[in-house]
Formats: sequence, C-alpha cells, structure tokens
Amino acid sequence: MPSRLSMRHAVFTAVIGILLTYQNCAQVASDSASSSSTSSYQQSLPFAYKTTIDTVSFMSCLDIQDPVEMRAYFTIRAGAYGNGSRKADGSLNPPSGIALTDAFRSATSYYTNTDRARAFSQSDKNSGTRLMLSIRDRSNYQSHWATTQTLPQYEVDSFLPQLDSSEISGPLASSTAATGSTPAQTYNYFPGANDQRLVEASLRFYKSKGDLDATRATLEGNGILVAGYSVSPDELNMGLRGDKDASATSIYGSGFLLSFSLGQNLAGGSFSSGERRVLASVQEKDLATATMANATTWDCSSTYRFMIVRPEDAAGKCIPTVDRFSNTTQQAALEAVRRVLRVEDWFVDLTNHCVVPKRTGDYCYGKNLGTRVIQYAATSCIDDATHACPHYVSVCIRR
Repeated sequence: MPSRLSMRHAVFTAVIGILLTYQNCAQVASDSASSSSTSSYQQSLPFAYKTTIDTVSFMSCLDIQDPVEMRAYFTIRAGAYGNGSRKADGSLNPPSGIALTDAFRSATSYYTNTDRARAFSQSDKNSGTRLMLSIRDRSNYQSHWATTQTLPQYEVDSFLPQLDSSEISGPLASSTAATGSTPAQTYNYFPGANDQRLVEASLRFYKSKGDLDATRATLEGNGILVAGYSVSPDELNMGLRGDKDASATSIYGSGFLLSFSLGQNLAGGSFSSGERRVLASVQEKDLATATMANATTWDCSSTYRFMIVRPEDAAGKCIPTVDRFSNTTQQAALEAVRRVLRVEDWFVDLTNHCVVPKRTGDYCYGKNLGTRVIQYAATSCIDDATHACPHYVSVCIRR
C-alpha cells in the first residue's frame, strides 16, 4: 500500500510540474508576443510633425569674410515668431511654429506623456530627424543648391536641435491631452540649455558677389526654399523625409518660391535700375501634396524693407536710436524687422527706413568696397568702379 501511494504521489507531482512548466512557457511566450506587438506598433507610428513658418527675410550683404557675428548677418532667414498674424480681413491665422500631426496625436492618444516622448525616437518615420532649411531643385527635392561645398549654417541649417531630443520632444509630447477637433498646441520657442530655442534657421551665401548672384538666380529659376525634415540626424546628410524617403517630388514640409526687386533710396523713391536686392514676393507650397497654399498670402510690404547704412555714413542719413514708433504703420514695420534683426545688433530708424549695425562695423559692404561711394540717395543703383549699390534687409510676413 505505501508503495502504491508513493507511485501515485510521484505521478501527481510530475503532472503538476508539467502543467506549471507549460504555464510559465505560455506566460513567457505571451509576454514576448505582447512586447513584439508594442514594438511593431511603435515603429509604424505615422509622421509626427507639422510646421508653420510665418517669416522669410533676405539680406543682400556680400563680400563678408569670417569670423563675423552670425546672429547679425545672413542671406536668408526663415522662422516662426508670431502667435497668430493678422490677415487682410482682420481675422487671425493659426499660431505659427511646430506642432504634432492629427494622425500622430490619434495614434498615441492613450500614451502617457513620457511614452509619447519616447515614441518619437522609436518610430521609423520620426526617429533622428531635424527640421532643416535649404534651397532645393523644384523638380527634385533631394537635390540641393550649394556653392563650393555644403556647410551647416551656410548651405543648410537646422531650425532646432534633433526633434526627438528631450528639449523638443518633452514639450511636444505634453501638448496632446486634447484630441479630435481641438487643434494641436503649437510651439515657436523651446526653453532649455540649448542655444537653438527659436524655430529659426539661416542660410549664408554672402562670401562673394558671385555666390549671392548665383543664389538669387537659382531661387528665381528652378530653385525653391524648403523647410523639410532630414532622413538623418547628420546635418550633412541632405536627404529629406517623406511617405517614401528620398522621394524626388513628395516630402514632408513647406516650400517657398521667392522673387526679388529693386529697393528704395533714402529719399523715399524707388530705384529705376540696378541690383535687385529686396525680397518682393513669397508663394508657399505644401511639398507633401504638391499644392500651392493659395489660401495663404504673404505680405512683402515696402514698409518692411530697410536700407543698411554703415555706422560711419549714418550722420544725416540714418538716425541710430532706441525702438520707438509713432503710428500703426511704423509699429508693424518695427515688429516685422525685429523678428530677424536682434536689438543687440542693430539700430532701426523707422522714419528713414534704414538700419545701422551697433557693434559690427561695416561688414555688410565687405572688403571689396574700397573707395567706392555708396548710392544711398541716388535714383539709379549703380555698381561700378566708383559707385556701389546700397544693401537691404527685407521681410515678408505670412498673413
């Protein structure tokens, strides 16, 4: 009898052991499948970012040799500065800056803010991207314009740090508590320790007149200014992201078609001939759908154009003074130019529509000016052995 009980006990124990082993294996398999499913879902998340640029500016300075204060001097500067600029009919545009797409918000609506922030770097369509400014070929967005080489802050520039970095992903991930018909929160400033807090980028083709002329000709020919998303965190990898990466004709982002015209002299009259050194028009294009943003207008008012006067020439021509406007037209002009020219670097004369550098001398007119006389008040802009055309900073605002 004891022997039979022992045998039954052994069989019972073996059966229990097999059941427990199966249960543990099944649990491990279930956990593994769940983890794999979560990982697969993360990787397949839709594209996360949409950006609205509200300002494009052109500075015609040339023959600038480094080192120079790069905050003060540029060729093209684009950014998102306003909290909703006013349209011609008096209504407000949506805020400009960077926000999350509705598709990404919907796909991560049940995520915690921490999980959503991690998801940027864990999804194939979003990891390691930068919002980049560059000039591209209108028929091939993967082909970019450069001079002798491609350098960051010259032929290409990042608006912000890598978008899945903690400085950017944290605020963006916290902005999606409300979904559906509630618009995504838009950011144009990211506080933190990094030195790129504004949604702003600048290109510089100012080292020679040949570079600047070729860049302007490219933009008015088959070129387009592009705010797009890089396929890599490497700033020198010029590939841009779309539904299918490296697509020549469809990418995520916006394009801007630019044209240029003659400036005005300090007497308030337009030049009749000469160098076209002010930004005259901007047309915006959605590069994912290849459609023009016809409902959007860009205001390139002549009041947003300022002649650049050397400090040594300012007396009697341009008055270096504190920012002060006397009417709504001057207020709008000051607000426009201060988006791209910092108060630390430039005086603004709203009466004569000119600006004077505060600390940088006459870099704008370059090392090749020599004894040539700048034609600040002439009626024809002449650039020859004895005369030089004045330079300008001009601003266009999205309405």
